[in-house]
Amino acid sequence: MSTATRSVAPRAHVLVAVKELHAAKTRLSGVFDTDDRTGLVLSMLRDTLAVVSDVATVVGVTVVTPDPAVARLARSVGAHVYADPAPVSTEDRPDEAGTEHGLNAALSAAAEHVRSNERGVDVVALQADLPSLRGGEFGEALAAARTGGRSVVVDHHGTGTAALFSCDPEIPLDPRFGPGSAKRHLESGARPLDGHWPGLRTDVDTADDLDAAQALGVGPATRAALDALEHTAPLALRKRVGNAPRVNLPHRLSAAEFSRDDRGVSNREALDQQTDVDGKNGTRDGIVTANPTNVPMAPPPLPRVPSRAH
Repeated sequence: MSTATRSVAPRAHVLVAVKELHAAKTRLSGVFDTDDRTGLVLSMLRDTLAVVSDVATVVGVTVVTPDPAVARLARSVGAHVYADPAPVSTEDRPDEAGTEHGLNAALSAAAEHVRSNERGVDVVALQADLPSLRGGEFGEALAAARTGGRSVVVDHHGTGTAALFSCDPEIPLDPRFGPGSAKRHLESGARPLDGHWPGLRTDVDTADDLDAAQALGVGPATRAALDALEHTAPLALRKRVGNAPRVNLPHRLSAAEFSRDDRGVSNREALDQQTDVDGKNGTRDGIVTANPTNVPMAPPPLPRVPSRAH
């Protein structure tokens, strides 16, 4: 690894790949219809982008997607958009394999594009469905990844990949996402990162994953989406979505509280320090850990990602 590269202040560019919405989260089809799944996917993406954009060492976020609705959301919060290359022919591949191959190709192309414009930047491929992610977790994982080369955070199942890091400009990102991606990334030379990062490791693909995320606490956009589903869904679904105990938040988060003050400390981080560890006041690290009655149905407006000097 080049010592010259490591001597500069750490900078990272985060890539977030999102499939076409009609193909996203199909394993939740037994719980949510297509429209509800779409709303949930966009809400989880919004929360994920809000967290990583607030990490000081992140100088850019790019959403890699062929879907115009996803692209609109990304641009609305200040993220860049990188369109997928031409779709991969499915004649020789099953649909899912073709889709995953296309997303990996798009991530590789996006990583090369970023590095051609931002010399020496670290590149991270991050899952889009991390509603329980916390900035401190991501910052710790990024610091661990910067000790060298290509590394991976394995998901909570132990089989998938929550995040893939390339912290050496001479080492390609080489994404191999898809079912069983953790094994493929490790076999291709990525080293596993150890750390207690439950929010980073809990990506949501199934109803059980969603339960696990709710137990950790989800971001405001995801919470609002689930609240809306709880009020409109059949009883069986309301029991699943509303399984967390109801408490009242003594303090309702606003968009301004996700901004960074002039000391470089986000109000979310300040709230972390004020929050009871056991979450008795209804929040943990600025994330809603229950289904409070005083949270609005619509998610709060998200501040635009501030531009940072490269």
